[in-house]
Amino acid sequence: MHWLLEPKPFGRTMGRQAWAIGTLCLLLCVGFSGMVSANEDLTYKPGFVEWDIIPHERLYVEGADLEEAVLQRGQTDSAVGGFTVGLTNGPVPVFTLESPPVEQAVEAEVFMSVYFSAIIEGGGGPQTCTRQTFIDSSTTLIYSVSVGGEILYSNDVTQTLDTSAEGDAMNFSGEIQNVTLSLNVGESITLSVSVEHRCIGTQARVQWGGFEQNSGGIIIEGVLYEPKADITVDAARLAHVELEHRLPWGLEDLRDEKWEIWGPLLPTDKSVRDGEYLVETSAGRIRMTRDLGGNNSVYTWSGAKQLPVGEMNLQFCLRTVAGDLNSECHAEGILRFEVTGDD
Repeated sequence: MHWLLEPKPFGRTMGRQAWAIGTLCLLLCVGFSGMVSANEDLTYKPGFVEWDIIPHERLYVEGADLEEAVLQRGQTDSAVGGFTVGLTNGPVPVFTLESPPVEQAVEAEVFMSVYFSAIIEGGGGPQTCTRQTFIDSSTTLIYSVSVGGEILYSNDVTQTLDTSAEGDAMNFSGEIQNVTLSLNVGESITLSVSVEHRCIGTQARVQWGGFEQNSGGIIIEGVLYEPKADITVDAARLAHVELEHRLPWGLEDLRDEKWEIWGPLLPTDKSVRDGEYLVETSAGRIRMTRDLGGNNSVYTWSGAKQLPVGEMNLQFCLRTVAGDLNSECHAEGILRFEVTGDD
C-alpha cells in the first residue's frame, strides 16, 4: 500500500496539524480584514492629482525616397518609401535624419529600439538568397540614434532575405536597450541607418512608411512628459479650466483633448462612471490660448453650468499624433477639487 493511503493514528501529529491549520486560517482572516480596512481608509482629498500616461512614443520615417524622407512624430500614411541597393562591399549609408527640435526639455530613463523592413528584388525569386548556402548571403541593417553628437543607441540586425512582396516585408527589429534620454530645448534626435547586402545577383530594398512592419523608425518606451491641469470656481459656481500640455514637441504633437467634471463624490471615490454624476464637459465650450512665453502656453475654458456643492473631479483625456489610434486616451488626468456653498 502507498504510504499516502496508510492509516495514521490520531494523536500528537494530528493535533499539531489541526493547530497549524487553525493558526493559518486565523492569519489569513486577519490579513484579509486588514486589506479591507486599508482600502476603506484610502481617501482622495481636494488637491489630489494623478496622471496615467501610456509610456509609448514613436518617431516615424516617411517619404517616397531618400530626398523626401523625414523623421516625424505623426503616423505615416499608406505610401511605402524605400532605398534599393545591390551587392555591397561593406555598409552603405541609407540616410541620416533629424526629428523636429523639442520645445520642452526631456530627461527620462527609457527603453529604445529601432526597426525597418526589407525585401529582395531581382535574382531568381524570393528564395535566391536562401539557396546561396556556399557563401554568406545575408543582409544587415545598422542603426544609430544620437542627441547632440552623442550616440545613445546602436545596433545591427542580420537576416537572410526570403520575401519580395512589399506588404510581406521582413522585419529588421533592433534589440531593446536602456537609454538615458536627455534633450534641451531646441535639440533633436538623430537617426542614422546603413545597409550591407551580401546576396549575389540580387538587390535589397530597405522600406519605411506604410503600416505595421513597414512603419519603421524609433520606438521609445517611457514617459516623456506630464501635463498640468488647474481649475478655479467663481462666485457663481462656474468652472474655469486650464491645461498646460507640456508636450516635448509642442502643441503640434497634440491630436485632441477633452475634459469632464464629475461629482459630488465621496472622499473614498477616486472616480465614478455613473452618468448621473457627470456635471459638464468641454464639448461645445470655447477654447482659448494664453501664451506664457518660452514655448509655453495654456489652454483655457470657461464652464456654463453651475457646479453642485461638494468634492468634484476634473478629468482630462489627451491624445497625441504619435499615439496608438486604438487607445481612447494617451494621457488621463484627475484633479480633485471642492466647491463650497454660499457663506
